[in-house]
Amino acid sequence: MQFYIFHHEFRNNKNLQLNVPILNHQSKLLKYQSNFTEAVKCVQSQSSNLLQENVYVKDIFNYLDYLREHDLLIKLQRFDGKRELLVYSMMIALYTNNEDLLQWVCNKTKKQIQTWDKEYFKQCYGYDLETWETELYQLIDQREEIMERIRINSMDKRIAKLKESHLII
Repeated sequence: MQFYIFHHEFRNNKNLQLNVPILNHQSKLLKYQSNFTEAVKCVQSQSSNLLQENVYVKDIFNYLDYLREHDLLIKLQRFDGKRELLVYSMMIALYTNNEDLLQWVCNKTKKQIQTWDKEYFKQCYGYDLETWETELYQLIDQREEIMERIRINSMDKRIAKLKESHLII
């Protein structure tokens, strides 16, 4: 993915970017314990339940919808962020291997793409919107290859160290 959907800053209660100091001394750690506790609460409240052991697919899609409507970078960019959100939605549906969810994502994708300016899209990227849409739907036929890439990536030592979450439909 080119657009970092889950790469954003968290804010404290005063709407300032969270800043949690990294300390070497235990005595200083106690001084900042309340700041850290506040930071954890802020992150939990702003993460849309996506940092849990069990993550509901509907929460991911709600978060993607929120970004589509409120993220300034997505709104200001031509189509990059919007395309990435659709690709991400398709990948989630493919990963879950749920036909109903895949059909729902395809229907939602078609509705969103219908609102895009086809001529402006072609000016921006040099090819038709229909071509890009066809390529997006070709991911469905590539599901096994995608799952194999996920399996291989999950064996990477750095990724294997991360906490695991489970998607719940």
